[in-house]
Amino acid sequence: MSSVRKSSALDPDGRQKPAGKARRNFSGDENGATAVEFGLIAAPFFALMFAILQIGLIFFSGQVLDNATAEAARLIRTGQAQASGFSAADFKNAICSSSGTLFDCQSNLKVDVRTAATFGAANTGKPMTDGALDDSNFTFSMGGREEIVVVRVFYEWPVWVPLMAVPGTKGVQLGDLANGNFLLSSALVFRNEPF
Repeated sequence: MSSVRKSSALDPDGRQKPAGKARRNFSGDENGATAVEFGLIAAPFFALMFAILQIGLIFFSGQVLDNATAEAARLIRTGQAQASGFSAADFKNAICSSSGTLFDCQSNLKVDVRTAATFGAANTGKPMTDGALDDSNFTFSMGGREEIVVVRVFYEWPVWVPLMAVPGTKGVQLGDLANGNFLLSSALVFRNEPF
């Protein structure tokens, strides 16, 4: 009986093995493939994860700012702020004490409190100039009994993770300001009580 000899290779023990099996083992070897695949997706994965955390923190901070503004504005609405002779700094401190340590109140919090002739004339928009908050016309006027008061509070929130930015372009940004930061705002319009 004659046997057909297949091409072979030596394995580490010195025994011969078929060449086809060696090729299959080499092509099926996946040592390190997971590390390479993770290396390819790690940067987008972590960028997306941090962006999701950042968006959640922005929404949470916006809610905290809304609640703190509502609590501080109640002092104006009930006449307590007028009776105590509140200044803009006092009003800012009232907001900061209600918001905890989430905000850097002294440098980034801007307040605008003014009266309006009617509810329809109340301006609650964001005063922007060239992609930046324009606080040059901000004032602090709490109004008297039964006057309509507009309270606007703004906070510039730093954005840490720009999304999908190709080098040299802005890409998709979370921030709405020219410097890339996000402007949190809270506005209330109410009529003062007859204090």
